[in-house]
Amino acid sequence: MDKASQDKRQRSVDNLAVPLSRTERTVLIIAAAMFLIGAIGLYILRTADSGHNIEVFITPSAYLDPEVINNATIDELMEVSGIGEVKATQIHGFVHSLGGVKDVRSILSLDGISDATFNNLIKHFYGESYSYEDGIIYDSSTKEG
Repeated sequence: MDKASQDKRQRSVDNLAVPLSRTERTVLIIAAAMFLIGAIGLYILRTADSGHNIEVFITPSAYLDPEVINNATIDELMEVSGIGEVKATQIHGFVHSLGGVKDVRSILSLDGISDATFNNLIKHFYGESYSYEDGIIYDSSTKEG
C-alpha cells in the first residue's frame, strides 16, 4: 500500500472517532446500566430455575387504622406512658400538619419518640396484643404480624 492510500485510509478512520456530546454519553451510560441490570436479573432467574432455593421472608406488619391516632386529642396522648404534654403536643401537631398520617409508624420520625414510647402508644390505643419491633407491628392475637 502506498503512502497516499495509507493517508486516505487513516483520514476515514479518524472521521469515525467523533467525540460524543454530553447527552449521547448519558444515553450510552443509561443503556449500559439497563443492560447490566437485565443481565443480573436473568442470572437470578436462571439460578432460581436451576434448582437453587432462593427464599425471601416478608413479615407483614399488622394494620393499625391511622384514624385512631389522627383523631387522638392531646389529653388522650398524654395518657400514654412516656408521653407528656410536650410530646403529646408534638405528635398532635405533626399529625394535623399532615392532615392525618397514613401509617402510624410515621410518628417514629419525630424527635424524642423512641421505639419503647411508640410501643406504649400502640398498646394504649390499639390494645395489649400489639407490639412494635424492628419496624414491624406485631399482633400476638394472630399468627402473623
